Amino acid sequence: MPCDQPHVPHYLVWDGTTMFDDSDFTDDHNLYRLYFEGKNPLEFPAGIVTALSCKWSFLIEENDILVVDDGILGDRYTTAVVGQLRQYYRKEQKTDGNNLGWHKITCVLNHAPLDCDRSHCEVLIKHEIFNDPVIETDVCKIYTQIYTHSIWRNENPILKEKGSFYKNLRSNYRVDMIKFFLP
Repeated sequence: MPCDQPHVPHYLVWDGTTMFDDSDFTDDHNLYRLYFEGKNPLEFPAGIVTALSCKWSFLIEENDILVVDDGILGDRYTTAVVGQLRQYYRKEQKTDGNNLGWHKITCVLNHAPLDCDRSHCEVLIKHEIFNDPVIETDVCKIYTQIYTHSIWRNENPILKEKGSFYKNLRSNYRVDMIKFFLP
């Protein structure tokens, strides 16, 4: 569906074809998050821990960050640097129950253009489980998943399982992401 919002600058209208991948995000690019004053600067959609929505500095001019196509989504914005997100990881050991091993959480950047915002992207969780705390090769890898909105909603990914280990891992990830985007 083409963009029918007259206040959206022409350069932000997505052509329906041009897509970028994780390798196109360079360490010096910024990601912008919209938020309302006085509220948490990072709100995940209800029930979804992974779909962290941003605007990508590679495809948007800073003076247009607050231009939106779907009502008022924020009155300010914060910035995180891609290079800092790329360095992020959290590794914790699960020692009881199912899915034993070293759970490593990192970020993957996903270009997810909208009709009226080709700069829209998402920071997704990459979840891997290794049987060795140091060696992170395919031989030692037990599991790997990049959590998209669809996977989180329609499947039963490991990170969504109940239990304090998974709850803490999700909660710690969320807190870490908030820190990246604090003003």
